[in-house]
Amino acid sequence: MELEPLEAIRWYVDQIARHELGHAVAARLLGFHSGKMVLAVSAANGDHEASTSVGLDMALSDVSQIRSYVEKRVIVLMAGTMAEPDTSQDLMAEFHAAFEAGPANSDRQKCEEFLQLLQNVEVGNLDAQPNHTDYYRKLVFATHRLITANHAAIDRIAIKMSHQVQTFGQIVKWPPVT
Repeated sequence: MELEPLEAIRWYVDQIARHELGHAVAARLLGFHSGKMVLAVSAANGDHEASTSVGLDMALSDVSQIRSYVEKRVIVLMAGTMAEPDTSQDLMAEFHAAFEAGPANSDRQKCEEFLQLLQNVEVGNLDAQPNHTDYYRKLVFATHRLITANHAAIDRIAIKMSHQVQTFGQIVKWPPVT
């Protein structure tokens, strides 16, 4: 069975690669380690699997360290969607459209869970109605600063990564195995 080339949706593969690289770059800049990124596009409709391994190698021993960790994890999650556009000009507008409208649903749900955790730590009331507006704004702006400063590099590396994917069903790991 010959695999079909995916050039008709190359722009989308580039966008997925920028998303994953946004996670990885933000993670590294915020002190996390990031491992392999995996990218595979399974069909012309854009069905894909992509992931970036992110972790922390230190103990969190007090509430302020936990708060800082959670805030940084939210930034890493937001960074994927923030890095998707091919230019850094409209990152904020495109982020809000994608992150709040649904395409980034999994990352958004994780962010909401982390923001609820922050609220529970701050307020101490597990039954409090979610009100993440202040945290959300603060972390969106922090994410924007981080991605804007690094978008050109993210785009350049993402293009190299995405162009390793030549056919539907092909699995690409980045950095490449040598």
